[in-house]
Parts: sequence; structure tokens; C-alpha cells
Amino acid sequence: VFTGAKVIWGYNNVTTNSEYDYVLHGETLCLTRYKGNGGEVIIPECIDEYEVVDIGDIFYNNTSITFVKIPEGVTKIQSNAFKDCKILMKVELPRTLTLIGYAAFQGCRSLLEVKIPEKVNCIDEKAFDSCELLKTIVFLGDVEIIDDYAFSASFALEYIYYQGTMATGELLRANNYYLGFASWYYYSETEPELNEEDTAYNGNYWHY
Repeated sequence: VFTGAKVIWGYNNVTTNSEYDYVLHGETLCLTRYKGNGGEVIIPECIDEYEVVDIGDIFYNNTSITFVKIPEGVTKIQSNAFKDCKILMKVELPRTLTLIGYAAFQGCRSLLEVKIPEKVNCIDEKAFDSCELLKTIVFLGDVEIIDDYAFSASFALEYIYYQGTMATGELLRANNYYLGFASWYYYSETEPELNEEDTAYNGNYWHY
């Protein structure tokens, strides 16, 4: 638990301590700025005894972070949260996450893989735009809304592992130009059915 906070009186009544600035919403908070040394960053679940639930544009244009673990309890990654973090290679997202906002990871040129938690129901426009080395996406559940440009200009994308329903996955694949270039693999807990010739499975599968 971080202590020793003080309030900067301004438009949003921002509170600050040695590593983070944040805005309070009742008994929870939204992080608005990171002031640490970079490298590998593990965001705490609570700061000054308040639960972290939102990630604001805390790392915008940060050039020193390489890994970030976001704690359980966070439900939203807001617009521009990690935009232009050019050496960020890996991020761990919490199971509680529901929203990845506009341009949240845009320009993260070193990001190699991302696992989208099961409860995420919206990935907004340009969320992963221009992630030039992003090769693999794992969807751990059905995502209701993926903006057409959520993964625009992420041309290295090769593999998508989709743990939601095949019907939803095929709809997303058909309606999202940039996701359509990757090879899709669908989750199955049992061995899937073979085709009529018994020579191959009906579709690509993983984890069975």
C-alpha cells in the first residue's frame, strides 16, 4: 500500500504520491499518471487504501516501461492508456477487465502477444493500432464489440486463438478486415469432429 499522498487542487482534484497520480471516485480510483522508473511495472490493487478500478492515460508516450501487470479489480483501460509505449513488450490484463478504450495500446511497436480476458466485451477503435510486431492474440471469451479499426496497421498478426463460440468468432473474423488475415484457432475441450473424408478436422482447433 502506497502512503504519503497529497492533493493537487485543480480541475480534477488529482491526488499524487511518489509513483502515481490518481483521481478518486468514491472509494475507488482511476490512475492518471505513472512517475516510476520504468522497466517492469506491477500496479498495486490498492493505493492509499483505495481500490484501483480504472487505468487512465497513465503511461501515454512512456519510453521506459517494458512489462506491466494490471491488478485484478480493474475493469477499464481508458483511451490512450499505453499509447506510444514503444518498448512495451508484454502486458498482463486482469480477469475483471471489461473495456479496452480508444487507442489504448496504439503505437506499442514492441508488443508481441496479448491475451484478452473473458469478460472483455468491447475493444474500441484503434485500441491496438500500429502494433507493428503483434503476432498473436488470445481471446479467452466472446467479445461483443471489436471496432473495425481496433487492430488496424498491425500487419504482423499471424495467429488468433479464440475461446468463445465459433459463431461469434466467425462473425468477428468476417467483419474485421485486419483480423481476417490471421489464422484462427477455436477452443475445444474434446477432440473435434473430422470432415466427411475423415482426413482433417472441420476447422482449426486448439487446447483439446
